[in-house]
Amino acid sequence: MPTILKAQLFSGFPLRHGFSTREGGVSQGDLKGLNLSYSCGDIPQRVSLNRYEYFARLGSDPTAGVFCQQVHGNRVIGVTNLQGGSGMASFESGIPNCDGLITAVPELSLNIFTADCVAILFYDPKHHVAAACHAGWLGSAAGIVDNALRGMSEMWDSQAPEVLVAMGPSASGCCYEVDEKVVKALDDGLERDYRYEAASGKFMVDLRIYNTLRLTRLGVKPTSIERVGGCSICGCEYYSHRRQVGKAGRMLATIELLYVN
Repeated sequence: MPTILKAQLFSGFPLRHGFSTREGGVSQGDLKGLNLSYSCGDIPQRVSLNRYEYFARLGSDPTAGVFCQQVHGNRVIGVTNLQGGSGMASFESGIPNCDGLITAVPELSLNIFTADCVAILFYDPKHHVAAACHAGWLGSAAGIVDNALRGMSEMWDSQAPEVLVAMGPSASGCCYEVDEKVVKALDDGLERDYRYEAASGKFMVDLRIYNTLRLTRLGVKPTSIERVGGCSICGCEYYSHRRQVGKAGRMLATIELLYVN
């Protein structure tokens, strides 16, 4: 049975959401568990079974989901029922050149893959709008959360102080060592609470703290941001590209609006 992590901030609102772990599923070998991506070299039938198990646990229709062909960029797009099912049957059918999704359409799930990068879910309860984005260090430095909030504002008049945000398990400051090139890309006039020097030319970076700093600078309230789950690198219940040396499966983060009366 899949373990799905939930954000307390989203409790009581008309939506479904969750962050998967690797627990459950039928994948084997390095991908053992609930691998939910077709792009990791898994047997497609196993991925399909894992997806149906995950979405059944979530209470969602997998055929109405939307998936991206994530490229570590900062492009965030609005989607409607016209994109429903994109990426469900194969990686190639996912929306290309895209790392974030926004919708105001009920029962259309937005889905983001991770294995150390941060999956970030957004919900505007005033306008009943949802968004999801994939933020590795490249996308984080390029301001993907800025683009997600901007898109929500331009399309549906969402305002940052009204938006709730949940971040899933990801590479954290305890384990995520990077070089100076990465921190130079990340530095954007922010406080440096997201990183500290580990050794000559090396730094420990926390992607969730970094994106929290970007979000609060944009006007999201600190009390409206929740970190769900732990560090994906040292937490063996998660897939980790870093820990598994590129042989990891992928977890999913999902948000789906429900109809309101």
